[in-house]
Amino acid sequence: MLQVSTPSFNRTSYQEYSSPAPISLTTSISLSFHPTSSNGLILYIGDVSTTRDFLSLSLVSGRIQLRYDLGSGVAIIASSSVIPLNQWTSVTVNRVRKDGILVVDGVSTNGSSPGFAGLLNPVGNLYIGGGAGGVGGYQVSPNAGSHVGLTGCVDTATLRVNSFGLGAVISSRGVIQCQVDPCSHSPCQNGGSCVSSDLTYSCVCPLGYSGDQCQE
Repeated sequence: MLQVSTPSFNRTSYQEYSSPAPISLTTSISLSFHPTSSNGLILYIGDVSTTRDFLSLSLVSGRIQLRYDLGSGVAIIASSSVIPLNQWTSVTVNRVRKDGILVVDGVSTNGSSPGFAGLLNPVGNLYIGGGAGGVGGYQVSPNAGSHVGLTGCVDTATLRVNSFGLGAVISSRGVIQCQVDPCSHSPCQNGGSCVSSDLTYSCVCPLGYSGDQCQE
């Protein structure tokens, strides 16, 4: 399997990871991505059944949509404005039971799922850039928001689900190395300095900080 540090997706590609840390009661997601098209599935957790819980992040006509179904209806929370193409955008998701907050480059939008269900129990793995299947259509919920994959890059090194990284890739299709300068979205935290080399990067951390992105 081709190993890439910052994957680039082409509308029919994806990366699959193991099921994330327990997200039943609360879910937090943080990521940065660099889109080149206004529509596409960024992240998906769940399977194909219309009766199963899922969570998705998609670009729909240039706006980021957070969608999730806890079993009693779909929550749809959309960014207040269209995001620019060809530059890095930071996204944070926080969900506590029915209530969700989508933060895009510091601007927050709130929403809530309908009905009485309050726990998210998806069956299936986590997908970046698309969903299972790829060529011929993704196997995702019909309520996921987009059924085409992302065109662009995702910084999987800094992506966190409930403060945990993604781990190893289980499977992938059509993924190549992103050609965008990996330091252009300032991935290093706490004043760390980003050093790029051959489309990968490392962080030089100030005294008192450590970790891949100086986050510790």
